[in-house]
Amino acid sequence: MFPYRELAGDRKFRCAECGRVKRVKYVPISNLCRRCAARKAAEKRRSVPNIPITLADNLVVTKAVERRLKKKAEGDMPPTRAEKLGDQISKWSILVFWASAYFVAHAIFPESSGLFWWVLLGWAFGGPLALMHAIDLLLAKPRKERAEQITVRVIDLAETRKRVIEEALRFYSSPE
Repeated sequence: MFPYRELAGDRKFRCAECGRVKRVKYVPISNLCRRCAARKAAEKRRSVPNIPITLADNLVVTKAVERRLKKKAEGDMPPTRAEKLGDQISKWSILVFWASAYFVAHAIFPESSGLFWWVLLGWAFGGPLALMHAIDLLLAKPRKERAEQITVRVIDLAETRKRVIEEALRFYSSPE
């Protein structure tokens, strides 16, 4: 349950959370004793909101379940090649525009001109923003369609989950 780093021989270990000192052969990677690590894991589990969400008629799930179902639905329906390409272009365009900003500004105005720095800043910061905006406009329709498909898939997964839970409840509450 807890990953460990090996130490040679019996050494003292001090928990980073509570400060308890203990003789150990293996020190946990998180530098927390078992009690503090278990408490932190329980706090993490409790921090997930239990807010009910209505997905469709007679279909209510918690926020955590909805998040988990949405993650599964997104895995079932990966983004299209165009969306992946648009994301990659958006990500790497900043580097390309920043690397070429000096050369573009120098080609348009000599360094002695006061407009050189304005062109440099405009190319370095305005270029990537304009390109990202254009990509967002081009990919708006496919992203919207994918979001609608994911919503439908989440509802299907929630209905399947509800049906399985009801079957289990019927089975375990039967007199046999």
